[in-house]
Amino acid sequence: MRAAAAAGARSFRLWSAAASNGAEACTILIVLEQVLGRGFGGRTVELLGTDVNEQVLAAARTACFRPYALAQTPPDVVRTWFRPVAGDRFEFDRRLLQCATFRQHNLLAPMTAPAFDFVFLHNVLLYFDAASKERALGHVHRALRPGGMLTVGESEHLLGVAHRFTYVRPSWFQKPAVASCGAAGAE
Repeated sequence: MRAAAAAGARSFRLWSAAASNGAEACTILIVLEQVLGRGFGGRTVELLGTDVNEQVLAAARTACFRPYALAQTPPDVVRTWFRPVAGDRFEFDRRLLQCATFRQHNLLAPMTAPAFDFVFLHNVLLYFDAASKERALGHVHRALRPGGMLTVGESEHLLGVAHRFTYVRPSWFQKPAVASCGAAGAE
């Protein structure tokens, strides 16, 4: 994201494709603000969190977490982006949360949304058989803009699964950019 921002990107569209209770979405927004500066350095950020389970999405929309959910979170992060609320919970920064939308979506169905710059697909492919992985990855590929990035969970891999992504580094893949007119081999 830092490289995209340095290249002049003024907006980022992100998809947390297995959002569960919203913890990943909150983490993404915190990291973005840490990298880009307060208010994302004036950039527009839109984050879509999806999951098949409407019950966990309801929790994601509230972005309230019990202390155990933040136990591994550095104290300065908790102080900066969370505030204690009634019922022994911590509420995520509403200023950042306004950048996020949560809705139900099954990864085995096509995504109907404008193209994304980044897709976070963590801890879900491990539950799919090879055919379902290929189907889900095809939908994710179509949902990414050319040059967009996909990250998968550390315990997940794409070996042996047909896909059209380019390997970048462990857990990171890129949708190839569209060749421009005049590119090598173009006539």
